[in-house]
Parts: sequence; structure tokens; C-alpha cells
Amino acid sequence: MNIAIIGKGNVGTALAAGLIAAGHRVIFGVRNPDKPNGTPLQGAEYMGLLDAMKEARIIILATPPTAAPAVAGLFQGLAESSEKTLIDTTNSLFQKPEMYASAYQALEQITGRSVVKCFNSTGAENMANPRYESGAIPMFFCGGSETDKALTRQLCEDLGFSESYDLGGPEAAPMLEQFAGLWIRLSRQGMGRQFAFQLVRR
Repeated sequence: MNIAIIGKGNVGTALAAGLIAAGHRVIFGVRNPDKPNGTPLQGAEYMGLLDAMKEARIIILATPPTAAPAVAGLFQGLAESSEKTLIDTTNSLFQKPEMYASAYQALEQITGRSVVKCFNSTGAENMANPRYESGAIPMFFCGGSETDKALTRQLCEDLGFSESYDLGGPEAAPMLEQFAGLWIRLSRQGMGRQFAFQLVRR
């Protein structure tokens, strides 16, 4: 499947590496595809933002939250945007897009369509490798489109997460961001970044 990742930070790079390993075509959308920032990722392609989104069936936003309105504006201009899945990995806990409560809200309101929230609730290290000695960890997502959520669930499986849990519609997006806040807080209080939450049943 053709997947565009907008943002080449830790999360975007970790997701890209896992998706390439799973056999997907990954295209980074960057400002200057001839001179992308950082070390090029083996197996990934680089295109301008709009070209990358045109090529992709799934578009993953992995930028700072403040970039969401600009990306949403480009997405809105795609003639075939209704056929694409848009996934938001950001957390607007420490910075927000101007005039919006979160990047997720900006994406929904500007594009006028459903957005999936996923790959935001744990650190990039766990995106790169969700497997621990005790087993793989779960991933959580929400969104308004069942079709988009089904594709997202498939990506979770391809990346090696044990299970993926659908938390419902867009109203669950703030909850997922607060969940990410708990992971971040523990990380900063001495847990480091090599830990994850697990879900167990009795």
C-alpha cells in the first residue's frame, strides 16, 4: 500500500521503518525532496508534500501540532481526498495550532472529513519495536470512518502490535492525548523511554 508520512521526526521515521519492513511503499512528504533533513531512510521515497499525498492511499501526519492547519489545507485541495485515509499521530499537550484545541480538531474542521487518531499514545521507541520479553504491546485508535479505522488496524498489525483497540468516534481523541500525557510524564519522572503500558484481562 502507498503510505505518505508527513514529518520526518522520531515518530515518523519509526513508523516508516516498520511499514517498509512490512512491505508497504513509504513516501516522506518533505519541503525539499532533493535535500531532505537528516539521514535518508533506506527504502523510503522522498517527494514534495503535495506530491506525496497524491501518491498515497494513507497519509500519516507526524509533524508538530502547529503544522496541522497547513497540511490540512493541502489535503483539502486534493481532488481525490475523499478516497484517502488521514491518520493523526500528534499530541497537542504542550503546543496547539492557532485557533484550534488540537491538531486533530484542525484536521477535521479544515478538511471537513473523518480523521483517525492513532500512533500517539506511546513513545517512538515503541513504534519502532512494540515487542517486549513479555510480549507485544497494544495500540489504540479512534475516528469516525469504519473504513479508515479498518485500514489503521491493519497497519497496527503490520507494525507488530499485539492488538489494536477501537475507542470509538472522534470524541475519544482528547482521551488518547491525555493517555499519551501519562506516558510522557512517567518517562520524565525517571522511567526513561523503554517502557510501555500493557492491557491484561482476568
